[in-house]
Amino acid sequence: MQEQDSLKTTESLQSESVAPNLNSSSTMLFEAFDVIPDAVFLFADDRRLIRANPAANHLQGDVLQTGRLCCEMFWYVDGADGCVVDRAIQHREKVEVEIQTGEAGEKSISLIVQPLERDSDSVAGALVVARDISDLRRAEAEAIAHKSFIAS
Repeated sequence: MQEQDSLKTTESLQSESVAPNLNSSSTMLFEAFDVIPDAVFLFADDRRLIRANPAANHLQGDVLQTGRLCCEMFWYVDGADGCVVDRAIQHREKVEVEIQTGEAGEKSISLIVQPLERDSDSVAGALVVARDISDLRRAEAEAIAHKSFIAS
């Protein structure tokens, strides 16, 4: 009997604490989203921005407004038919690319676009993670130059 009372107590505690836990989990998720060091963009299925973290604002170079289309972001390429977010959502596949940005193309940015599936028939949107890998590319170029110098 005591075991059954204990089970009831646990069930009642769980049902009473579900709403506060969901609320605190949601708050924690937003806080975690904002402290991720990489730029993170969240798009709805209509390709409009839902949320971006502070690193995304910094990388984009301006304050991002919700509702902005994915193809208006820094990764848009003139003459391309759509952008990487369009491609990921349309094909329902992760897209990984490296792009050159900046006035002189001096920045190398790694983009990973993951479609977010709602169910087997539809996509809820896409998550974009962008990382500035310019320092890595410069270090690689220096290592290759140094290796070539030593070999000659």
